[in-house]
Amino acid sequence: MTNSIKKTVFFFFIVLLFSQCGIFGSRKTISSKASRPVKKVALLLVAENDPFLQNSSDAYRTIFIKSLAESFVSQKEFDFMIMDKEYVIPENDDMEKSLIGVEMKDYDAYILCYHKMQSGYNHKVWFEVFETNPVKHLITTSHSTRLGNSYFMPPGPYETLMDATKGAFDILMNNWHKISS
Repeated sequence: MTNSIKKTVFFFFIVLLFSQCGIFGSRKTISSKASRPVKKVALLLVAENDPFLQNSSDAYRTIFIKSLAESFVSQKEFDFMIMDKEYVIPENDDMEKSLIGVEMKDYDAYILCYHKMQSGYNHKVWFEVFETNPVKHLITTSHSTRLGNSYFMPPGPYETLMDATKGAFDILMNNWHKISS
């Protein structure tokens, strides 16, 4: 192989490698379509179940709320409200998640917003969207900066939390038309 062919193959390999980062770190699961148009949405923060992390996460909570507000204010699909109450929901507790729908009866849907610190400086953010009446799961989206972002220099944990929030939000909005009537 000539030198120019080797360089071209190497270049395409690098482009392919870095273009796949977003694919590896992002996930979505669509469960069903809303039975009516979703125009009013409540955003609910879900606290970390680990007591050690709960005590150290006030700064992360503030950054998470800021990044949620910055992301959701840019969209025009629905009106939203970030609720003051923070929920603690055991993992995979579908009953608890659906009981929240009773409290959210003034909204068309609610989004459970989770964030979790991963190894090093990375974060994972995921959203679970539920319709309120009747309560049913619509979509789950997630983004992990550990698998989905490439950084030249390691950023701080606040930057990765904001990147993870934006990644999960982008996936949600790219699929919103599939779940909203």
